[in-house]
Amino acid sequence: MATRKATALYFTTVCAYPGDAAVAGGHLLREGADPTATRFVQINQGVWGFLADVEQVVYSQILRLPRGEAKRRRCVLGRDGLYREYAAGSAPVDIPIPVAEPGYMECLCVVDDEVYACGAQGQVFRLAGSAWKAMDRGLRLKFDGEEVKRMLLSISGFSAKDIYTCGFEGEIWHWNGSKWRELDSPTNYPLQSVLCAPDGRVYFCGSAGTLIARDTDGSWIDRGNGELGDDTLWDLCWFRDRVHVAADKRLLIVDSLAVREVPPPGRGAFRALSIDASEDRLWCVGDEDVFSFDGKAWVRHVCPDN
Repeated sequence: MATRKATALYFTTVCAYPGDAAVAGGHLLREGADPTATRFVQINQGVWGFLADVEQVVYSQILRLPRGEAKRRRCVLGRDGLYREYAAGSAPVDIPIPVAEPGYMECLCVVDDEVYACGAQGQVFRLAGSAWKAMDRGLRLKFDGEEVKRMLLSISGFSAKDIYTCGFEGEIWHWNGSKWRELDSPTNYPLQSVLCAPDGRVYFCGSAGTLIARDTDGSWIDRGNGELGDDTLWDLCWFRDRVHVAADKRLLIVDSLAVREVPPPGRGAFRALSIDASEDRLWCVGDEDVFSFDGKAWVRHVCPDN
């Protein structure tokens, strides 16, 4: 058996760029399930390149184009409150999140050109200029010194007055521009991801094959559980006018509220734990490999360090 390189990686997050390019975030295989840092690598037209190491574990990264600027910024969220922005030709900029309660920060999103972050104890923050502002009154719970009581894993929105967040025990909360309201969730299973989709629906996925959508009239549509098996559904993105679902060992498409599987890559292992898409390609990471999909064919991108 070949000896593993000390720099071998497994991947947990991906950020898609226009064209045939993406940035994947990974961790050292030798650290196992308890990584201490994140390594970012770029895949551009099949060519790999090292970008940066981050001293925290990062499970969320996004692209944003601030109003009036010409350069995109790639934004990463460290579990311990690190927020860092990268722009081509400029030094990285850190804007630490003033985490108020113990526990991890989990997810970033961009809504109306503003960045939001969510995490443990129901904490939610909005980046206002060059500072983070808490916006979790009525949602954040004070840590009792024993265990996290409210864990938010994902956040998404249609506008600054229409934002959703979800997490453990199937909790779903809605922000209307002035206050948070808990919705009557149809599940008690942990919800891993939320997506406010261009079709007007809000999609949620999570443990035990949970896949639900909140329709434009506020009603719930359930497409998960028995129909999809009991694998955890990890992530959601919008690609080619459809919602796509990272379903562990499968990639799924929600098509007119029917769910179908994308034929997987032909050879070798395949896992879908994090997905992101540009107009051109959907990118998918899981374990040691990175994949891209143009709507018809897969490309497997093998990390040279592996």
